[in-house]
Amino acid sequence: YRFQQQTIQALNMIRSGDLGRIELARAGFHFHLNRPDDVRWNSDLGGGALWDVGCYTISFVRAIFGAKPQVKSASLSWTDRAVDRAATATLVFPNGGQAFVSCGFDGPLGGVVRHATITGDKGSLSLSFENSIEEEDRAVFQWLQAPGSPVKSVPVGCGNGFALEAD
Repeated sequence: YRFQQQTIQALNMIRSGDLGRIELARAGFHFHLNRPDDVRWNSDLGGGALWDVGCYTISFVRAIFGAKPQVKSASLSWTDRAVDRAATATLVFPNGGQAFVSCGFDGPLGGVVRHATITGDKGSLSLSFENSIEEEDRAVFQWLQAPGSPVKSVPVGCGNGFALEAD
């Protein structure tokens, strides 16, 4: 996701001040893991939602704020195999901004929910921060420049995130 144009442009807009001071970020990554023998259900092998998909949400909000957060609160939903099925956390950053992150193997059947919103004192962005966006119609983010203004749909480039990273 860090090499997708969507992510690069969003972070550039943040760094350039287009959103003003970042006050709040929300990032979530959930999908339905229904294979009981999957390695991600094995605690001995480092399984669990937080390590598998939570790392993306935490990495993204750290990039948004450009700093390491403090954990204000966190909650995990455990399976009978001592593996977390889902996790949520509230993070506080040195500038006073907050982030709410969530992750889990509890997403919709056959689907993935991966979305982020970034709110500053001058505007906000809404985007999916996917590893690969290969359809032009999904390679966009929504930009609200100011309260009461119309939401702009901003097209960005797309491609296979793993190939983009290798380049």
